[in-house]
Amino acid sequence: MKPFRLANRKFIVVSVLCGLSVLIVWGSFLYIAAYWTKYEIERRIKADIQGDVRPVLFQPRFALKNVNFVWKDKLKVSSGEVDIEYDAMQLISGELLRVKIQGGNIQGELLGTWSEIEGVKQVDELTLIADLGFGRHGLREIHDVEVNSPTLKFRIQEGQPLLARRLQKAKVSL
Repeated sequence: MKPFRLANRKFIVVSVLCGLSVLIVWGSFLYIAAYWTKYEIERRIKADIQGDVRPVLFQPRFALKNVNFVWKDKLKVSSGEVDIEYDAMQLISGELLRVKIQGGNIQGELLGTWSEIEGVKQVDELTLIADLGFGRHGLREIHDVEVNSPTLKFRIQEGQPLLARRLQKAKVSL
């Protein structure tokens, strides 16, 4: 009976060590993936996104504190906080990177033709909820975007052909 107990203890110890190893590897991967996701978004929309990246432990998401960036002639964000959730497996595939973005207390301004379409330039106290798909060369899919602020409110949902025509007329390319 003693050899069975010894083998049982070894099995438990090995199982616990293997489990801890898997947790450490997964946690490390998600920590690195948060920075990788930020880099991929920057590269795909050709913007330099500044802010403090704070990965969430054991979840495929991170927070960007004090975010600051300019996206071509479309949008300039000067401050705010954004939470980004991503699919780690899509990040590895390299094709489509789908992210869900939630932000609050964002300060910024609309640029170029986008500003002309909405009739608003400065945007304060903006709240953003977005579900976007980034292809290799920029924004490829808009699943849902909701923007609320005292000066600007709009919602884009997947399959809204009127919005697509409106943006094409104004020659706005996302």
